[in-house]
Amino acid sequence: MKNNNWKTIGTVLGETNINTYLFMLQSFKAKKNDMVTTQTSIPDGTGKIIKVNVWGKIASINCSNEWFPRQAAQEMAFQNINVEDTPLPTSRDELICKVNILGYTKQDDKEPKLLPMVYPVKPANAVSYPNSSDVEKLLISDLNSKHPIHIGTLLARDNVNIKIDADSLVSRHVLVTGMSGSGKTVMVRRIIAELMRLHFPMLVYDIHGDYLGFVKKQKLFPNNKIKLFYPSLSVKAEDKEIIYTLINKLGKPLTEPQNDYLNTLLNKVKFDETSIIKFLNSLISFSKGLLDTKNSKSKNSNSMPHIKPATMFVVNRSLSQVVKKLVNMENTNARHRQRMSKYYDFEKLPDANTEPEKITGRLSRKDRWMEAFGPHSDWVGVAFDSNNDDRTGYWFAVNPAGSRMDVYVSDATNVMEAFDSSWDVVWEFKTAIHDQGWTIEMKIPMSVFQFDADTNEDLVGSTLVWASFCSLLGCFIATLISNRFGLIRPLLIALITMATGVGLLSFGITEPKFLMSVFTFNLLWIFTDVYQMGSLANFDNGGRYSAYLPASQGLGQIVGPNLAASILSFNLGYESVFMMCWAAAMMAMVIYWLLHRYLRATDPKLADAS
Repeated sequence: MKNNNWKTIGTVLGETNINTYLFMLQSFKAKKNDMVTTQTSIPDGTGKIIKVNVWGKIASINCSNEWFPRQAAQEMAFQNINVEDTPLPTSRDELICKVNILGYTKQDDKEPKLLPMVYPVKPANAVSYPNSSDVEKLLISDLNSKHPIHIGTLLARDNVNIKIDADSLVSRHVLVTGMSGSGKTVMVRRIIAELMRLHFPMLVYDIHGDYLGFVKKQKLFPNNKIKLFYPSLSVKAEDKEIIYTLINKLGKPLTEPQNDYLNTLLNKVKFDETSIIKFLNSLISFSKGLLDTKNSKSKNSNSMPHIKPATMFVVNRSLSQVVKKLVNMENTNARHRQRMSKYYDFEKLPDANTEPEKITGRLSRKDRWMEAFGPHSDWVGVAFDSNNDDRTGYWFAVNPAGSRMDVYVSDATNVMEAFDSSWDVVWEFKTAIHDQGWTIEMKIPMSVFQFDADTNEDLVGSTLVWASFCSLLGCFIATLISNRFGLIRPLLIALITMATGVGLLSFGITEPKFLMSVFTFNLLWIFTDVYQMGSLANFDNGGRYSAYLPASQGLGQIVGPNLAASILSFNLGYESVFMMCWAAAMMAMVIYWLLHRYLRATDPKLADAS
């Protein structure tokens, strides 16, 4: 970004750092919260020194005059003297600005992007006042959106528009904070208006009525329908937890015995689809009946002998407190609705579980969006951004009829190309339609996702290289110990060690386990091959079966990878593959041990030699 037309408004002072600096302002050519720049030189990482523009925001402006001492001001204040009646100089005012550094941009970048500062600016550098167009270009440099929304202007420059990406805004959690009166509600109202303009569906929880004005102005947003709902708590059999939550929030927290008694009440009182207040009153009435029975002098009274009357009383009192507060809340809500009824029409918040007959779902072949999804059916979809790049991912969807979709999502500009339905994986789901709506369960193996793991490629490469030398070392060791320990015993020990090294990976892959397993396997691979050939020679003096050994090894090298691929295709994970390898090594050990036993029974002398 060039700065030929930027005006110089000051000079950097004294000591600087990577976060702030001070500069002397010329007259009144800038104000607080305004954007300023200065040039500095930094290394670019290749040994070259480049010039960059350092951007910052004026945090404060202080005025001082060292020619007008504090003592003079004190004397003039006490004696009520005007400065015009004194010979003191007052024309040496200094405006010192503190700048919070935002970052730097490279001067040759056509699309400027702020980068964090790593070196401070140099004192005595000129401070410039950038053009508003350049400031706006900087602030929206990362904005590459089909749905930009305008949220306001800079405080110090009302001609610099601030825009954000609507798609990114609604796809992530956003927190708007600030002091009272700082404009949080106004900003959110602006965001809502912009999203309505772009026809984004929204659900707004408006506790204080800050956004009711949109209803009167909905004609400003054509093709948008705004409805006002008021909440109504109902309770069902699966909503037991809400009772505990209400007591903890509105009543007195219960002890463990009191919670046990409350749970007993919830199991005894029938849950109907009724208001929460009505249900709580039913609990209180039932509990009072139990308490009266407990306190009666009847000898036949055996109502819950393990529960003390004090426990019952505390639970009743806490439930009554909750009911009282809920009634007050509902009455307050009703009064506000009545007061505003001449301006607004409120509807009771509908219960999505009360109309299961309206659930729609079309049965179709797999990955048929227009047939079984979209606007034609109810459906649930989940997406996974496994690489955390906001560009690629995996999307799964199911409708009530059991139609499914699984697609790979890319960052292709063409919408049809961005969703690849040819990507198919093995996953499970189950749907159910009942009197309260419909439910969906998905079982998606983690192995179907590609993760951008922090793989140490240098470690893997070095390990494989040095492990290859271990094969040569294995041959050398085999030659040294064969005459001393025979053939079978080293072979059996080597197979056990190989099985152990590979089996460790079945309990999770870590760098230490990986290193130990690879080195152990390569060290003993050729080692065992030498002893296998020697053992076979003892069994087959004529050499008739020697040719079968490399053939069987080749067969294993064909079957093994294919078997591993089959295990992975069933989403059993790499741990199962390494468990298979462990089992194969142990099977080989058993076979050689049995052959040794056979040889000892048929030819003890040859067995001892082995």
